[in-house]
Amino acid sequence: MAAGLLLRKRKEYFEELDNLLVRFSSNLVYAMETVPTVLGNYKSKSALLGRQIAAVVGNIRGEDNKLPSGFLSRAEYAFVSDLLSSLGTYNAVGERGAAEAGRLRLGDFKTAAQTRYNGLGKSSAKLGFLFGLLLAILCL
Repeated sequence: MAAGLLLRKRKEYFEELDNLLVRFSSNLVYAMETVPTVLGNYKSKSALLGRQIAAVVGNIRGEDNKLPSGFLSRAEYAFVSDLLSSLGTYNAVGERGAAEAGRLRLGDFKTAAQTRYNGLGKSSAKLGFLFGLLLAILCL
């Protein structure tokens, strides 16, 4: 997988995870839906997050699923695993507090992914485009 594409996927993953936590917290306040319903209704653009949500919903329903790690580092995977596996274990007030605490910690990972993408990802995409253009010109 190209470095620029991987960095973009990481950036989008953390943005999607943040959106999930916001929606999760607001649904607990206003809709009073169950955790599997809230998670199951969330449509993620990130394939990794979609697989992780499906695993968490299965675990809540009694299955024994392992959360896929994908392109996450060990520290990121440990954080996400703890965060997602803790959903549905508190009362509504505790769930909102845990989601907000998770969003604060997630901010560090999200900022790091955004910074890395801005520094390396965009430039590698531009270099890839220029290299392809150069090959097209040389092959003519």
